[in-house]
Amino acid sequence: MQTQIERWGDNLVIRIPESVLASTGFVESSAVDVECVRHGQIIIRSTTPISPTLDDLIDGITDQNLHVEVDVGAAVGAEAW
Repeated sequence: MQTQIERWGDNLVIRIPESVLASTGFVESSAVDVECVRHGQIIIRSTTPISPTLDDLIDGITDQNLHVEVDVGAAVGAEAW
């Protein structure tokens, strides 16, 4: 997605499209770290941990980390509907 660098007061700013922000978890006033790497690339990272969504957690399930079902015996209370 293309955007433009613009002047806002004494600063240059980049407007980040809403569709890009939606996939990052950033919101207005999010604290970020801006780093210039090389060849004109800029990396923007959150300085606070962003909680994973349920979809992120489910995507992380693999055959290697999936637990087997455990038999805990017959239901004895209200958990047996």
